Amino acid sequence: MPHTLMSAIECEAFLLGWVAELKQCPGCGAMFERGGKSGKHAHAKFCSDPCRYSSHNRVKAEFIANHRNAGFTAAEAAAMWKRTKR
Repeated sequence: MPHTLMSAIECEAFLLGWVAELKQCPGCGAMFERGGKSGKHAHAKFCSDPCRYSSHNRVKAEFIANHRNAGFTAAEAAAMWKRTKR
């Protein structure tokens, strides 16, 4: 049971789904809202799909480059990437 009017308003806003969380995008560093009425799912990690795609491509390129430096061919490194199911 809320003890103040403000806590009652906060509880009501939470129950109605109006409260959104402010999160920093790991891809570009921009701040974005997730959850609530913001339109983003509560589990969103990135601010947008293009940002998510570019982050994935950057991680994949680093993975392949590291394996290339370890002596694997590009095809072998790409096959390893597919097996990791990232």
